[in-house]
Amino acid sequence: MKKLFSIIIPIVCTVFLSACRSCDVAVQGITSETWNIVEVKGKVISEYDQQPFIMFAEDGRYNGNASVNNFFGEYTIKGESISFSDAGMTRKMGRSMQTETEIMQALFGARKIKVSGNDVTLSDENGKELLKLSKASR
Repeated sequence: MKKLFSIIIPIVCTVFLSACRSCDVAVQGITSETWNIVEVKGKVISEYDQQPFIMFAEDGRYNGNASVNNFFGEYTIKGESISFSDAGMTRKMGRSMQTETEIMQALFGARKIKVSGNDVTLSDENGKELLKLSKASR
C-alpha cells in the first residue's frame, strides 16, 4: 500500500502543478505587454484621439486608453474565460467619443480570450469577436 501511494502521490501532484502552470502561462502570455486595440466588432478602428490600448498586469489589474480617456480595473482569466470589473475612467471630451463608447461596451461584453502570437481576440460568450488586440511594437 505504501508503494502504491509513493507512486500515485507524485503523479497527482504533477497533474495539479501542471494545471496551475498552464493557467499562469495564459496570463503571462498577455502580461507585461502593451496591446493596441485595432478592431471593434470586426471594424478596424480608424478614428481616435490617441491609439487605443490595454495592458494586463500579472496581479489581475488592467489599464489603458479607449481613444480619449484612460481606464483601469481588474480582470480575471480562467482557462479561455475572461471577465472585467467595472472600470474607473477619466472624464475628458474628445473628437472620437463614439470610438471610445464602442471599445468600452465591447470590453465589458468580453467573456472569452484567445491569444495567438502577437494577437489577442476578446469574444462574447457565443464566440462573436468583440475586440482584436495587436502587440504594440516597442
